[in-house]
Amino acid sequence: MFGPGRGEADAVLRGIVPPEGFREAHTMLLSASGDSLLGAEYILKGLQQLDPDLIDRGVKYARSGAAKTNLLRPMLKAMTP
Repeated sequence: MFGPGRGEADAVLRGIVPPEGFREAHTMLLSASGDSLLGAEYILKGLQQLDPDLIDRGVKYARSGAAKTNLLRPMLKAMTP
């Protein structure tokens, strides 16, 4: 949406084919990282344009990414011996 770095990071994460038991966690990882990246991009764009609405949108995405990351942690813990 905003810059070339996002496409590269998304391509790497989406290119991972997780083993059967890790697919749910991988899906959560993709969602968390996607929201976090969007948050950073909107905040940056909002600061560049001095647009508080873009900054607010970015903060919402960043919070969503953090919440999903917190959900991912117990999923990963449950998968490790």
